Amino acid sequence: MKYLIYIPLIILCSCNMSDSKKGKVYSELNKPFVDTLKVETGSTITQMELEITGNISGKGRLSYSHVPFVRKQFIEIVGSINRKVKTDWYDERCLIEYEPENSDVKGEITINFKAY
Repeated sequence: MKYLIYIPLIILCSCNMSDSKKGKVYSELNKPFVDTLKVETGSTITQMELEITGNISGKGRLSYSHVPFVRKQFIEIVGSINRKVKTDWYDERCLIEYEPENSDVKGEITINFKAY
């Protein structure tokens, strides 16, 4: 009988966690891009985690911000990157902007955004 309770509870918790995290792979690092990652939590957001992983030959600059998309935080991306940012956050959206140093930059990065 207790298995009937645990199985739906596990499924429910798994679904809720997957909705609060959004990830994307960026492979054209020789061009600038702007993207908005959005999660749906169904609850009040007070924190976020931004995880950036990957490799880049050359150099790039990444910024992230939330509404009204005016105050940006910057991260320099060079070589192998495995960086996690945790901060106060109050929006389900995260604006990502990327600018390469030049058009010779190559590589791939993955950005995961989680709000809770």
